[in-house]
Amino acid sequence: MKKIAICGFNLESNRFASPCDRRDFEEHMYFRGEEITREARAEHPSIHLGVCGFYKVMDESSVVPVAGSTDRHC
Repeated sequence: MKKIAICGFNLESNRFASPCDRRDFEEHMYFRGEEITREARAEHPSIHLGVCGFYKVMDESSVVPVAGSTDRHC
C-alpha cells in the first residue's frame, strides 16, 4: 500500500508581523493525524482549502495524514 503524507506550514513574514512561536501555531490551527482528515471533510473547514480539494480527489485512495499548521497571521 502506498502512503501519501499531508503536511502544511504557513507563516506570514514581513516587517509588520509580530514574531510567533510554536504556541501561536498550536493556538490558531494545528491538526495531527485523523484531525486532518476530519477537518478536510468538514462542512465548514478551517484547514487550507487545497487540502480539502486534495481529499475530495483522493478519497478513493489510502491517505495517511501527518500534521498541518499555520500561524495567526495567515
